[in-house]
Amino acid sequence: MREIKFRGIRKSNNEWIYGYIFKSENRWYLTLPHPDTKYRDVEIIPESLGQFTGLKDKNGKEIYEGDIIVGGANNTGSKIIVGPLEEGILEEGIYHCFYDDEDFFDPSKYTEVVGNIYENKELLK
Repeated sequence: MREIKFRGIRKSNNEWIYGYIFKSENRWYLTLPHPDTKYRDVEIIPESLGQFTGLKDKNGKEIYEGDIIVGGANNTGSKIIVGPLEEGILEEGIYHCFYDDEDFFDPSKYTEVVGNIYENKELLK
């Protein structure tokens, strides 16, 4: 059973935050632990929302939807966008895969997170 958590970019300062997601009045929030109160709700940019896949790369970094990873079982160095969309080729050398496609790769052995589709669009060229 994998841990259910999310990440998103904080709307107020464009920093990544991690927590539990909810939506209220067409706004998206992550609920974070806070030392002064039990929890604090922080508004995020909805397009940046990504769920933790339950997997880590070869360096132990958590893999989230929207991450760009390099590797694969055949270690070709192809760029792979992780997400819940359909598997397929976006353009030559850039692939999209399901994060639960265990036949495709063992991320803890073969992959490395090199960025994400929100901050590193240049990696998709």
